[in-house]
Amino acid sequence: MDRLDLLVAEVRKIVAERPDVSYDGGCRYDSGVCSDGTVGCLIGQALGAIGWDLYPENSGALISNLLEEAGPTRNVLSVAEALSKWTEVTVAFRKIIKPVENCQYKMVELDPFGKTPDDPVDDGAIRGTGLLDFLRYLKTLKSIVQETSSQFDVILEKSWILSGYLISAYQKQGVPGVLVENIVRTWNEPIRDLYSLTRYFRYKYAQAMIGRFLGRIPAVIAETDELKESIVKRWRVPENKISVVDLGVDSQLFRPEEQAQARQELGIDLNAEVMLYVGAMDDCHDLSPVIEAMNHKPVPSLELHLVGNGNHSERFREVASKGSARVYFHGLVPHERVPKYIAAADVCLAPYNVNFFPEKEVAYSILKVHEYLSCGRPVISVPSARLFKLIQPDVTGFLMPHEVSAWQKFLDDFPSRERFKTMANEVTDRHSHHGWDKTAKEYFKICEALA
Repeated sequence: MDRLDLLVAEVRKIVAERPDVSYDGGCRYDSGVCSDGTVGCLIGQALGAIGWDLYPENSGALISNLLEEAGPTRNVLSVAEALSKWTEVTVAFRKIIKPVENCQYKMVELDPFGKTPDDPVDDGAIRGTGLLDFLRYLKTLKSIVQETSSQFDVILEKSWILSGYLISAYQKQGVPGVLVENIVRTWNEPIRDLYSLTRYFRYKYAQAMIGRFLGRIPAVIAETDELKESIVKRWRVPENKISVVDLGVDSQLFRPEEQAQARQELGIDLNAEVMLYVGAMDDCHDLSPVIEAMNHKPVPSLELHLVGNGNHSERFREVASKGSARVYFHGLVPHERVPKYIAAADVCLAPYNVNFFPEKEVAYSILKVHEYLSCGRPVISVPSARLFKLIQPDVTGFLMPHEVSAWQKFLDDFPSRERFKTMANEVTDRHSHHGWDKTAKEYFKICEALA
């Protein structure tokens, strides 16, 4: 028995002595579908992987919920669609909440009998998962690896709390893999009680395990140069093991549109000054400072429109309710409708909480900023890492601390709509970004070298 088997056996023993606690360590894997009811990780990021056969047959796995309106889901589906031009691809999700139609790849639901969220706020598959469920999930992964290893030539594993765990298991079966890392997590919570201390030790243990897995994985993909640097610093991974491959943009979908027509379609005031945020509402994307500033420094014609959802959306609603700020929550909208909302805006927001990132530097690929710019809209964000490369202050947007005081100062001299239009023209003239085909070709090249 390995360490995981021993740990699970010990948990079972404890549970056997506690009739008030239920535990089922079983998993049935049949025709590519796992019916185990557990998917998750300790601190809230989903595990993901795409696998494909470079030649005729293929399979793959993404442990997340398929929610097409959510950014992480869209990123995976966009890569899968582009890869399908050169090979057969299968992407598997924990739950397929809303099926995708007319796609070129195959999809598998790993947990068809598990509970589907009644009102999902995002595509996270693991919120609320406890330790017992997590241990059971690791056993489920091992079962899936044993059952499916003959179906894979290569596996791409998306970053999660135990990045590299799945690839490490497949490597033991002779299947190579590539880790796609899109964030290096940092601990930024105060340790006030036993619960937070336990979470901290879980975080430290997970980071140590990722370091071990990375030592065995032959190739890593980082979405940005800054992220590559963070991976090297955190886990001492050799630089030549890491390839930087940025995400793409669907330029056929995200392109400039006529503002007045978009506002008419969406029912937005034609004369209002409109700020827009699209994306998750969570620890990383904190909308409280701008809403609080709008409450304290109201601009008569200013509206803030929010598209998306998340585990902090109710908190943001509460903040908005405490003042006179005109804040509109649109919730999740179909992906193909997002460009219409961007077209209706005068300026778009990328409100990153820098405390969420190592050394307070935003190392994300920050796809939302590329999509805003591709639609010809200036962007307000924070002065950090990647943002310096994408936004030219006072020309294509504004960079300022994401703090209430900074927002209040900005609102004191809020730009006119005419100035935003001038900046929008500059964005259209200056910005360009590659599509998903280029991203997929780079992924394919790296995986083909392993296979």
